[in-house]
Amino acid sequence: MVKATILLLVACAPLLALGQEQQPPVTTSVVVPVVGSTDGPGDMRWRTDVFLRNDLRTEATVSLALPTAPDQPAVITTIPPGQTVSFPDIVGQTFGMDTVLSPLVIETMG
Repeated sequence: MVKATILLLVACAPLLALGQEQQPPVTTSVVVPVVGSTDGPGDMRWRTDVFLRNDLRTEATVSLALPTAPDQPAVITTIPPGQTVSFPDIVGQTFGMDTVLSPLVIETMG
């Protein structure tokens, strides 16, 4: 089995300016050009594992979406401070889809 592993760091926090009110939370977006779960030549299975790490001191809420997959599925997860979450075979296991290739849009939700 062949797989692609992608490590993305989630690092987004509200910005504070000295002497000013708290600014609205910052949303960060990352697009992974292609993730998938599909058969390849020679009976190989191609899949994408994704790891997200929160290097902040606060919990991060993250949305993951497959914009070109049927029904454009999305999931939302929270990542505790200093922790990493893993999504082995993100398309097959997390989204429950087979033979799909799509970009992956990852957004922190403030």
